[in-house]
Amino acid sequence: MNSYLHRGPYHWHAASTVERLDSKETVQAWPREPHMYTINSQGFRGAEFETNCLAAVGCSHTFGYGQLEQDTWPSLLGTALDLPVSNMGWPGAGADTFSRVAMTWFEQLQPRVVCVLDVYPNRREFMISEWQNQIHNGTNDSDQMAKICASPVEQQFNTERNRRCIQNLADEYGSKCVWIDRLTYKQKFSRISTGRPSRDAAQHPSTDCHSAISEYLVKALAELDQT
Repeated sequence: MNSYLHRGPYHWHAASTVERLDSKETVQAWPREPHMYTINSQGFRGAEFETNCLAAVGCSHTFGYGQLEQDTWPSLLGTALDLPVSNMGWPGAGADTFSRVAMTWFEQLQPRVVCVLDVYPNRREFMISEWQNQIHNGTNDSDQMAKICASPVEQQFNTERNRRCIQNLADEYGSKCVWIDRLTYKQKFSRISTGRPSRDAAQHPSTDCHSAISEYLVKALAELDQT
């Protein structure tokens, strides 16, 4: 496997990302826990990656920004499925990053279950070098790349391209796979604000929202078993 996939921009982002997350946590409704974000040796949140796991892929909503690790949907789902959790959520990530992460880790981990939460289809990632990536977010300003990323047609095409990449990898390794797209997220989860809010003034999912995502995925995976 190409070396840049394993090195990626994870390790050199980890410390600065945790520092940045901590600095933006403004909600004082519940006590600050010391060392809230544990980063493993692979550069991601949580425990060391294990084989035959639940691979949770996504952005900060999967990383569990502003919530204790045990309250995030990957941890809740792992408990429900009795599987070790490999939380591959990364703040600021989009579908391009999701497929790169899958290409990097699925062969090694052979996950039993793959779940992807795609909240922001406007996010694009491009690799500048072996060690550096560039994230673009779609807007309607004068920047041409931003306009491309903001295009609904481009977002749909890019999402589907990456979804099929991850689904093909899951099929190759015998993994069950569920992808929650932006529309599903908006319809089923985005308005859930009950439970304990995230520490950035509820801009990220509350504990009840994380629970609802986990419960939805349990049902979706059960339906896959019946097909």
